[in-house]
Amino acid sequence: MKLVLDSSVIAKLFFKEAGSDSAIKLMEIGDEKDIEFLASDLVIYEVGNTIWKNLRRKNKDGGRYIKLLFLLNIDFISIDDSLASEALDVAQRYNITYYDGVHMVVGKKNKATLVTQDKVLLKKFKSTSSIKEVLERIE
Repeated sequence: MKLVLDSSVIAKLFFKEAGSDSAIKLMEIGDEKDIEFLASDLVIYEVGNTIWKNLRRKNKDGGRYIKLLFLLNIDFISIDDSLASEALDVAQRYNITYYDGVHMVVGKKNKATLVTQDKVLLKKFKSTSSIKEVLERIE
């Protein structure tokens, strides 16, 4: 099974918030069940920004968080001109952000389900699932 993770899922691995325990569980079960986790390299920037926002008021060094991000069992997919163009088409056609268009196209090109906590995407696209829905299928 292939799963594309967006930043709404990956960020939950770093900071305690609603859904964090489920995100951690997904990664643990994924390793046990040989699930292939994928993400656009765009999530590095998105999650990096989330790390910055969470740490800036605490005067903490986020370097270790970034290192942990790269240690996760996730294959990061680079964005090329073809993927970028297709993502823009998807974003315009479905009135979603370009970022979300990228995640949708990565899922489509890799025949993978996009795992997201984004309610708009979950409502608009059948090819998406929440963390909870994926856990119910694989446990």
